[in-house]
Amino acid sequence: MIDQQLKLLARLAGSDGSIDKSELRLIQSLGNAHGIKPQEVAEIIKEPQGEIDYRSLNEDERFDYLYNLVHLMKVDGEVYNQEIEFCERIATKLGYRLAAVYEIYPHIYPGVKIPSEIKMLRQKVSKYLTV
Repeated sequence: MIDQQLKLLARLAGSDGSIDKSELRLIQSLGNAHGIKPQEVAEIIKEPQGEIDYRSLNEDERFDYLYNLVHLMKVDGEVYNQEIEFCERIATKLGYRLAAVYEIYPHIYPGVKIPSEIKMLRQKVSKYLTV
């Protein structure tokens, strides 16, 4: 499943025309945290295409996808319309109403993951899950 999430993040990172160094580092660190070799992550970033079976994801996995998408969107300090639209489309595919993106957006800080904040956000956005 993590390779699918990395592909999705790579697509988001490239949606504005280029992948910023901070976006690249976040994708690489997520892959590393899940035991994916740097060469494999580089291949995923280079060729991020492929289908993702959103229906097979459980609620926790759906939240992780959503959280990491918004985190990646904010990590370089610049948020583009293409990135917002991408996140909105994927949130819908994940089974969330659009309000979920806007609920968690102000609580995600570039380069920082606060476990207690993540737990609180997980609970808050569960009410926006339509699946």
